Amino acid sequence: MKKITLLIAFLVGLHWTAFSQGCLPGTSYFSSQAEVDAFQTNYPGCTQIEGNIVINGNDITHLNAFSNVTSIEGFFYITNASSLTNLTGLDALTLTHPRL
Repeated sequence: MKKITLLIAFLVGLHWTAFSQGCLPGTSYFSSQAEVDAFQTNYPGCTQIEGNIVINGNDITHLNAFSNVTSIEGFFYITNASSLTNLTGLDALTLTHPRL
């Protein structure tokens, strides 16, 4: 019975790991809406960004492509994005390591 319970726990953990993928270990720059929109295509299944994100582009109007991202281990910096009026698309982000 213990072996079956352990096997089930292992398989559930393996399943969770397969769907919670890390990506982008360095600093990634998004300077246009097209680059932002391509995020989910270029990094399917990415939910945990391991590095830094820089959003820098006046034509960026939304961040919906990041809607599956739950964590960013590095910094998230937005600059020169005057067309970006809200942070919709970042709703799944949770703060796990506050940096002051």
